[in-house]
Amino acid sequence: MERGLGNASLARFLVHRPVCRLAPGDPGPEIAWEDWEVAWPDLCEALLPGSDPSLSPALFRRLRRLADRRLLLELNRPEEARRLGRAGLHLALESLAEPEFLRLDAALGPAGRAMMVLRLSAEDALADPDGFGFVRDFYRARGWRVAIDLGAGGLLPVLPAAALRVDLIRLHWSPALPGLAAALPEDRATLVLGGADRAAAIGWGWEAGITLFQGRLLRPRG
Repeated sequence: MERGLGNASLARFLVHRPVCRLAPGDPGPEIAWEDWEVAWPDLCEALLPGSDPSLSPALFRRLRRLADRRLLLELNRPEEARRLGRAGLHLALESLAEPEFLRLDAALGPAGRAMMVLRLSAEDALADPDGFGFVRDFYRARGWRVAIDLGAGGLLPVLPAAALRVDLIRLHWSPALPGLAAALPEDRATLVLGGADRAAAIGWGWEAGITLFQGRLLRPRG
């Protein structure tokens, strides 16, 4: 799988998922940015049919870093960097120290970086708090918006927003999420609700003051 991934083009396995701004009374969702992500199930099926690397966390981390490197090599092409626009990248913490990412950072320049969202996982932050803090502060100082993905929200009480010092907090809708409303940050503009595939998710988000959503239910205008 590593050999195949090292030589593969990721273009056909990249998915662009819009994050939309939608408030009560708006005529429809408006794209705030697009997340660029690797469709892992499709990629793994192409490399080794029937495999599931997530069953081996160590293997999955190795593959993820290699996939990050391949993705960054493709984005470093001048035509790709120019068309990124308002985009979000979900990368492993270790990938942000790779030469490929540093080249992309330089190629984007201040104007390009200001349109980008860099999303990190809570698991990476917990596994390496010092590395997470360094990366967060370094890239925020360079103009990136840094987001942390807290999944279904169970980590909200453990990782309070004030301590995280990030620009955005991403949550994934689940029926248990309303029970964690008291742990939401005061500034609701920093929240992104993923998995908004049902009206109940958007309805709860509005009640909680959230206006940034991602999910199949959203049909962006324009």
